[in-house]
Amino acid sequence: MKKLVFGLIATFMFGFAGNAQESSKNPYDYAGKIHNDVLDVFFKKYYKPKMSFDEISQITKKLFLNNDDFIKYFGENDYSKINFTNDYMNETIKDLPNQFRNVISKYSQDENLNLYLNEYIRGVLKFMNDDYPEKMVNNYVIEFEDTILKSSLNEEQKKQILISTSITRFSNYYWNNSGVTSFKRGWLADAIGGVIGGVVGSIIEPGYGTYAGAVIGAGAASGGVEAIKESK
Repeated sequence: MKKLVFGLIATFMFGFAGNAQESSKNPYDYAGKIHNDVLDVFFKKYYKPKMSFDEISQITKKLFLNNDDFIKYFGENDYSKINFTNDYMNETIKDLPNQFRNVISKYSQDENLNLYLNEYIRGVLKFMNDDYPEKMVNNYVIEFEDTILKSSLNEEQKKQILISTSITRFSNYYWNNSGVTSFKRGWLADAIGGVIGGVVGSIIEPGYGTYAGAVIGAGAASGGVEAIKESK
C-alpha cells in the first residue's frame, strides 16, 4: 500500500511517440504532450537515484518554464510562486483515504467545479488496486471529457479539468507502452497531480496559474516514483 501511495503522488512520463493517447475532442491536449516532453528531458539529463521531491520539483519546473510549447500556450508569466514542495506532497498523501476531497475543497471554493473534480478523482481511483487494461482507462477519461464538454461549467473551468485529463491519457499510454517500468498504474500520480496542481495554482496565481499549475503540479508529483523505488 505504501508503494502504491507514493506511486500515486510520484510518477514520471517520458516523451513517447504515437497517437493512441491523443484526443481530437480535447482542445487542450497540448498539455499532455508538453508534460511528456519535459519529463523526457528530465530523465535523460537530470534524473539521479534517491533525489528528493523538492529537488525534482524545482528541476522540472525550470524545464517547463524553458519549454517552447509551454511558453507558447501558457505565456511568459511570473510562475515563481507556484512551487510544489514536499509539504504539498505530504498534505496530498494524507488525504488519500478521503479521495483528496479535503485538499480540493481547501484550495477551490467553487462547489460546482469541485463536484466534477471529485467525480473525476473517484473515477480514476477505481483503477488503483487492479491492473486494468490501458484501453479501459483511456475510455473512462474520454467519456469523462465528453461529460465536461457538455456540462454547464464555464470555459475556464472546463479548461482546468481538460488539461488534467489530457495529462492522464498521455501518462496512461506511456506507462503501458514504454517498457521503462513495470509499474503500470503510474499514470494515477499524474491524474491526481494535475487536479491538485490546478486548484493550488488557482489560489496562488488566479487565471494563468490555474492552467500552468496543473501541468507543473503533475510534473512535480510525477517525479519521485523511480527515486522512491531506488530507496527501498
